[in-house]
Amino acid sequence: MATLKSFYGVDIGEPSRSTAAATAEVVEVFELLKPKASKTPLIRIGGDNDGSYLVPDNLDGIAACFSPGVSRIKYFEDFLADRYGIQSHMCDFSCDVDELKTSLKPGMQTFVKKWLDVRPGENSISLEDWLQDHDSQGDLLLQMDIEGAEYRNILATSERTLARFRVIVLEVHGLGKVLETPILREVIAPFFQKLARSFTTVHAHPNNCCGEFTVPDTDIRIPNVLELTFIRNDHFVPGPGTAALPHPLDVSRNVPRKAPLFLSEAWCDYHRPLESRVKILEDNLRYREDVGASSVDGELSGALALTMESLQTLSTLVVPALKRDGDLVEVARGRPYELSSTYDTSSRTGVVQHRGSYFFHTGFGKDQSIRVDLGRRHQVRRIEVTNRQGGFQERAKHIFAVLADGPGEGMRRVFPMYETGQLPGGAWQECGIEVPDVSARYVTITSPMDTALHFSDLRIYAADGDRPIKPTPRWTPRRVLQGVRRRIRRLRPSR
Repeated sequence: MATLKSFYGVDIGEPSRSTAAATAEVVEVFELLKPKASKTPLIRIGGDNDGSYLVPDNLDGIAACFSPGVSRIKYFEDFLADRYGIQSHMCDFSCDVDELKTSLKPGMQTFVKKWLDVRPGENSISLEDWLQDHDSQGDLLLQMDIEGAEYRNILATSERTLARFRVIVLEVHGLGKVLETPILREVIAPFFQKLARSFTTVHAHPNNCCGEFTVPDTDIRIPNVLELTFIRNDHFVPGPGTAALPHPLDVSRNVPRKAPLFLSEAWCDYHRPLESRVKILEDNLRYREDVGASSVDGELSGALALTMESLQTLSTLVVPALKRDGDLVEVARGRPYELSSTYDTSSRTGVVQHRGSYFFHTGFGKDQSIRVDLGRRHQVRRIEVTNRQGGFQERAKHIFAVLADGPGEGMRRVFPMYETGQLPGGAWQECGIEVPDVSARYVTITSPMDTALHFSDLRIYAADGDRPIKPTPRWTPRRVLQGVRRRIRRLRPSR
């Protein structure tokens, strides 16, 4: 009889059964991992470093937190006790109670030197037995980081016991094995399907310790180690849009000396919220400052400045009612443009047109741009760009649209362009933006990165008429702006 192969202690069958998993099955699991936007805001518990997590701001009435795998650091549990008066019960066989970085809080915290495992023994305890030992009444919180043992413990725990937890925060390991059929079908898929029956994922944060992998034949990238936050379905209230990935409160790097890792656009349905784009730029900038890679600081600072300006733009404008395409007119075709620079012998001026490869080519450098003169003011409602065809699409990164009445700086509005049609290496096929009510004659497409721009098409759609629209404050992300400004101040090195 062949020896059974296991995945983190879960038997998966004979090794000869191992085959590549079907992409469709992997994508089904990915959809369970993807967080849903929630009306309940997230808060960070546990400080500023590895070991802190984002949880829903829905902790009132939580009776206790159960934390297996606490190791020697219990800042998460200390925060719960000090801020919310929530008791914590911890277990870990790898350390003793006197090795904890902070002392146990009498009456608020307990510690037992045992592993969490499916078979209770002298050195282990099951989740169900552990809960019975403490006889906690009311809703609970589970914070689990047990290096892969999460699979067998969750699979072995009854759904009735799991439903005792209002919030679950766990770190899942070895996700790259989802590409192997036995592990996918016997462990990973049943694990997330079981959680999904009672819980909704509201946040995901990649641990930068162990890299990521790509699902074959897709543009989906999944970290090998991933932190997930779930809320019980009876406490989940859907929110508008997509979840913020990364969230402004996320820890930048679990491993400080490694580059930050970000979930790909597929995780947020290819429309990453603006505050998440700011967070990516900030984290990259801070990492380069920390490791001394100053050569790219200027690029990131420029991208961050434009992103901040776009936040300020959106905070003062009203989102127009959606119009049918028949109500909009394409106003860029045939209009003159001017480039910031030229490549080789190409012309710096021309007219907007569609071309199979590209209809213009700037030189290389920072802040390259194409500025289109629409001839008169239009109520611009949508801007679309088709990237160069036939290669080199990865050159266009962090694209912004700048709308103005005059050719100089003056009064201008800045918008981030959202990328779709993802290609390998961070490239894209299309990018665009639905524009709030803005009257403009000049539209500039630009990037603060050190690169060249070359597009095969540029389309600008406008509403008929020239009536001026009075800005009506509706998008007022004041808290986001304040938080971003605080983080930017922290990025500046002290002298």
